[in-house]
Amino acid sequence: MQERLIARYVDKLGLDASWQSETTKFALVNDTKEVDNKAQNRQDWLNLQKQYPHATKTELRNLSPALYARLYRCDRIWLNNNSPSLQKPSVSVNKRVDWEK
Repeated sequence: MQERLIARYVDKLGLDASWQSETTKFALVNDTKEVDNKAQNRQDWLNLQKQYPHATKTELRNLSPALYARLYRCDRIWLNNNSPSLQKPSVSVNKRVDWEK
């Protein structure tokens, strides 16, 4: 993780990275892909909600389990903030039978 951070700043500042290994260069490419994937996953989740506006979070998860898993693993805070809120069950009126009547 530290290598990625250092490599990112080396790249941003335009410094010579002769020390940089192939794995670090690969990590920079992966970071860019991760950002693109995160944006795409977020958009897919929002589109799924638009397609099924009355669906609960669990129903959306069942419709697209792979998408939900990716967001849950990598972007959980965003997922929780951009998912349908919990629906409290309606309170039923006490319907006891009065057997003495």
